[in-house]
Amino acid sequence: MPSTALCQRLAPRICAAALCCTLVSAHALHIQLQVVAQGLQNPWAVAFLPEGKFLVTERPGRMRVIAADGTLGAPLQGLPAIAAGGQGGLLDVVLDSDFAHSRTVYFCYSEPAPTHNGTNSTALAKAQLSADQTRLENLQVIFSQRPKKASQLHFGCRIVERRDSTLLLTLGERYHFKEEAQNLQNHLGKIVRIHKDGSVPKDNPFVGRSDALPEIWSYGHRNPQGAALAPDGSYWMNEHGPQGGDEINRPTAGNNYGWPVITYGENYGGGKIGDGKTHQAGMAQPVHHACTICANTCGCPPTSHWASAATAATRKKPNQSALSIGVNQLKS
Repeated sequence: MPSTALCQRLAPRICAAALCCTLVSAHALHIQLQVVAQGLQNPWAVAFLPEGKFLVTERPGRMRVIAADGTLGAPLQGLPAIAAGGQGGLLDVVLDSDFAHSRTVYFCYSEPAPTHNGTNSTALAKAQLSADQTRLENLQVIFSQRPKKASQLHFGCRIVERRDSTLLLTLGERYHFKEEAQNLQNHLGKIVRIHKDGSVPKDNPFVGRSDALPEIWSYGHRNPQGAALAPDGSYWMNEHGPQGGDEINRPTAGNNYGWPVITYGENYGGGKIGDGKTHQAGMAQPVHHACTICANTCGCPPTSHWASAATAATRKKPNQSALSIGVNQLKS
C-alpha cells in the first residue's frame, strides 16, 4: 500500500513527540505550529477535554489540565506510585468513550514493585476526573504487566479503546529481555486486550490455552508506542525497532510479529540480530518498515484539515517543553 494511502486510512492520534514523520513526504504537508502552553517537563500524551481544555501527562509523574488559553493547572492529586526514570514514568492517557457521562480516564505508567526491589513494569489504571478537575477519584489498577524487571527501557504503553469497548494496551519487551517477546507465558513484547474492569474477553485468541496468558492479543513486539483505530475500526500500531528497523503493523488476534527472530533492523552500531532474518513462516510482515518512524504517532487522519498536539523542541531550560498545536493540510 502506498504510504500516502496508508496515512489517509488511519485515525488521528494525539502525539507527544512529532507529526507523521515518514508516512507523508515533507513536500505534501503544510504545517503551522502554535504554542498554547509552556513550562511542561517531558509531556508524553494529550487528551482533548470539553471546552477546549487538554489533559496532559508529564513523564516524571504529573498529570495536568491545561486551559484553552494555555494556563497550566496544578498537578492532579490521586495518582498512584510511579517509577519515573529513563523511558519510564507517567505515559499515555485517553478518555473513555463515555467520558461526558462517566468522567472516566485511562492512563498507563511504569509501576514500581510493591516490595521496592528496583523492578517495575507497565500498568494500566482507570479513574474519574473530579468535577473541579483537580484530582483523580476512584483509582483502580486494572492491568499490571508480568513479570516486573529491573529496567528503565521499552515500556510500550499506548492505550486504544476498540469499538466493542475493550481496551488494547501495548507492552514493550524491556530491552534486555527481547527473547521473551516470543514467550506466551509473560507480557513482555505483547499487546493485551482486556475489558474496562480488567477482566479477560472470552474471545481473546489464547483463552483456554495452558501455555499462554489469556490477556494476550498479539506478540513478537519490541517497543510499540503508537496506536490508533482506522475509520473502519481496524487497529494500527507503530513500534520502535532496532537500528534501521522501525515498523508499522496492523496487529490482529493471535498473530506473531516476529521480534526478535525477524527484523529489518540491526544492532546499534551494526551487526545482525540473531540470524539476521527478515522472514520466517508463521511470523507476520510489517505493513511498512523504515529507518525512522516517529515515536508517538501512528499516522494521519483521513481529512484534509486537522489538529494534532505535539511537543515543540526543548526551549531554553533542559527538559522544558511547550505544548503545540500543529494544523496540517494534506495537499492533493
